[in-house]
Amino acid sequence: MNGLTSLPTTPAYHPGPLGVRTAFVLAVPGSKERDAQRPAAGDTGDNLDRIPLHLHRHDPAAFPSTHRYDYRIANAWETIMFGDDSMPDLTDVCKPDNVARLAEQLEGIATIVALSAPAIAGLEGASIHPTYSHTVHPGMRGLNNYYRGLGNDKEGRQRRVEERCQRSAAEVIASQG
Repeated sequence: MNGLTSLPTTPAYHPGPLGVRTAFVLAVPGSKERDAQRPAAGDTGDNLDRIPLHLHRHDPAAFPSTHRYDYRIANAWETIMFGDDSMPDLTDVCKPDNVARLAEQLEGIATIVALSAPAIAGLEGASIHPTYSHTVHPGMRGLNNYYRGLGNDKEGRQRRVEERCQRSAAEVIASQG
């Protein structure tokens, strides 16, 4: 299919524009994605718009845009989860029907960025090697927990979010393999 897809946008999947060659793989859609009926909504989406800005500076051929919906977005698990039970079990992510779905959604993609442990596990289960990977999900919970040293006072929140996204992008770039 050469990067083309007829699969529709859902809370767990966005095909991107025709001919897209780069994809981001997240963990699971949550309540914001359910409400928006597309992946990477809410804080996760806002942060996913910040991260490609840094990736674009590193490799503009693989990351020609700084906007998340100019890329394919898939989730390792497509069942909507939120609250205390907001991450899928890795054994579920690696089940044959799930990894087949993920492989179909990523058909024709040259550059794959895995952004969470479930994303990495799902890709491994599908025998797909991501171009870049980082175990930290780009949602605020993931970034705040991983980059705790930046503080959490009310003042400077925007600066800290930008710094966390910049550090996350730097770690994604460093993971190139």
